[in-house]
Amino acid sequence: MIPKKLKKDPLIEVLWELRFETEPNFAKIIPGILFSRLKNKYSNLVINKLPAESIPAEIKEIDPNLRYAPSLRIEVMDIPLIWQVGERVFTFNNKKPYLGWNRFVEEIKFLSGIFEEINLFKSIEKISLRYIDLIEKDIFHDLSDLKVSINIDKWEVKDEKISLLVEKFDGGFKNIIQVARPMDIVMDNRQISGTIIDIEVELLERGILFNELINRNIDAMHYKAKEIFFDMILKDSIINKLEPEW
Repeated sequence: MIPKKLKKDPLIEVLWELRFETEPNFAKIIPGILFSRLKNKYSNLVINKLPAESIPAEIKEIDPNLRYAPSLRIEVMDIPLIWQVGERVFTFNNKKPYLGWNRFVEEIKFLSGIFEEINLFKSIEKISLRYIDLIEKDIFHDLSDLKVSINIDKWEVKDEKISLLVEKFDGGFKNIIQVARPMDIVMDNRQISGTIIDIEVELLERGILFNELINRNIDAMHYKAKEIFFDMILKDSIINKLEPEW
């Protein structure tokens, strides 16, 4: 059973990502269009250049580490929402605090409508929804708290340092699951130690009608990510410590 929410929510970031082949100068065209649409919804918008913006497109195209690097970022100063644009990539991010699925999916559908309207995509390479959680060490002690087990012959890996990545195809999705511990991050001006659980659900279906494709599949992608997290990874003992509301 999947809870409606967690009082001690470990979610630190949610992002929707597109990768694509598009018309030249997409990264120069879309920020202006996007900014003009967003300013009708949000005040205090700021555009910042990212390091990849100064790298020539020819170099980014041949370097797989740079090909999908965003070059510009739009932020709202008083709301944890971020839009990032590159020549072959777009992401929409909600940093902590999470504004909730209803709000997040509303923004996704708003953005997909813009992309279909401007019609600059030649092909879609990737559509994914990603959830990144950090479960703090006072709640999560070792791998025995998860429905995950690692054995190397007679060695049982439990409280050691680990970095695990699994790709699993299931129906119309490619699910990419990462577990890493121990991890230290700075959030809200304090250092937090714990275990990262990173779940990305990639839609395998492609289609010409981009907006219709998103509207038809985005809720199923969201449910799949929740199903993996609550039903396939976390044990009930950990869920209870996170104070679920049913």
